[in-house]
Amino acid sequence: MTYYQKQVQHLRLQCFPGQTLINRLIKAKQLIDSHFTEGLKLETMAREAHMSTFRFIRLFRQCYGRTPHQYLTTVRIREARRLLQTGYSMTDACFMLGFSSVTSFSALFRKHTGQTPSAFQKKAISDKSASGFMTYLRS
Repeated sequence: MTYYQKQVQHLRLQCFPGQTLINRLIKAKQLIDSHFTEGLKLETMAREAHMSTFRFIRLFRQCYGRTPHQYLTTVRIREARRLLQTGYSMTDACFMLGFSSVTSFSALFRKHTGQTPSAFQKKAISDKSASGFMTYLRS
């Protein structure tokens, strides 16, 4: 194999990891999906994928379009929205999802949704009430 062919093969493996690597990344993603309320460390995720931390971050981003931390944050914010919509307090949602402080949770929630958790919850509850009222009027 020539030097050029080796370089192309190396680049292909980097851009399109083999099935084994993909399966390891899927396993790490499943770890995030099932343990997002815990204080998951990057090292734990990388260990689950049997990779160095740096390589794990790089391949996870190539595969999923975001870093493991960004994905973990997305999962937590999605669950926070669900909890707030179902009536949990901001404080309860914060600590149920593994955040260390209400302030950091609120700032992160606002950054991702454009609203504070309490404003989001108020709107969700009023939308739900309006929807229920409209259903009542139609019956």
